[in-house]
Amino acid sequence: MDRNDLGRCLARELDRWIVKPYEALKTELGDVVAYSVGEGSEFYQVEVQLLESLPEYVHVSLGRRVESFGATVHELSCVSRWACRKA
Repeated sequence: MDRNDLGRCLARELDRWIVKPYEALKTELGDVVAYSVGEGSEFYQVEVQLLESLPEYVHVSLGRRVESFGATVHELSCVSRWACRKA
């Protein structure tokens, strides 16, 4: 998967999460949500997590897991962060 394909893949995931309302995000993100997405033979681990949960809004992060140093160290590359206000 080249950089453009990866960008489109992650943009689809962001589009899927960013439209969710406050209550859905709060319910679904009680713990970090991690899953694989990809095309063809290449897949990446996506993680979505609640950074902050307040009565008036939630602050959410979507990132992808990056392997380095021979897969012994994993870091999260943040793709996007956003706040969703309670309706």
